[in-house]
Amino acid sequence: MPLFRHNADFQAWAKRLRERPAHQNPLNGKEVVGAALNRLLRLVYTPVKKQEFYRSPQLALVAN
Repeated sequence: MPLFRHNADFQAWAKRLRERPAHQNPLNGKEVVGAALNRLLRLVYTPVKKQEFYRSPQLALVAN
């Protein structure tokens, strides 16, 4: 997916999902893609519903 190639936040997040220990249920490739789609939909839906602009997590921490 291009999302993993071009977005450093999603790359790190997907790497954490794949490399989790066995007792924390590591995900394979298709499961990571499904989880990423779920996360992306939530990232798009929430700002639309709240009628505000998206702020990346790093910028949100600096602004507070």
